[in-house]
Amino acid sequence: MPEMDSKIRMRIGKDSDQLTLVLFAIITVFALLSLAVSTSVFLVVGFLMNGFQPLEELLYSVIVVTNLVTLYFSAMGTLRGYRKFVSFRNGRPDRTGVVTSEVRSAERLTAPVLNQNEELILEILRRNGGRMLQNSIVREVNMSGPTVTRILISLENKGMIERKRHGMTNEILLEEQ
Repeated sequence: MPEMDSKIRMRIGKDSDQLTLVLFAIITVFALLSLAVSTSVFLVVGFLMNGFQPLEELLYSVIVVTNLVTLYFSAMGTLRGYRKFVSFRNGRPDRTGVVTSEVRSAERLTAPVLNQNEELILEILRRNGGRMLQNSIVREVNMSGPTVTRILISLENKGMIERKRHGMTNEILLEEQ
């Protein structure tokens, strides 16, 4: 029964992601149309009136800036939603709900090639009994949080570690080899 519940939750999440994608796409199209119409109206009015008043120029500037900001954020939302939609379509969610593609799953079957930063983090984990909090790793390696996160994701994709949510951070567990 819990398996059915997780399938329903995954389906609802997928549907809401698709709805969000469509909503952002509609807002993007609306912002583009609004920008085109306001520019056209401004140019026609300026042509018919033989010039612009300062208040009209200010109003037009506010409209254009508002449309550009709306366009930027809606386009970014559309892009983010599209990437998420494609990853759901091409992959499957793992135990944390993050989608891993078939390529990443195939990476786990081959012997992992580790870079220097990955080796450093694995060594720190070994010294600490194979279990540490992510924020402790960040402090110990003297790298930025996002850099450590990327390294940990890479190690997790290679099957070397497991990340478990632990409050505001993650608990990192060294996988037994």
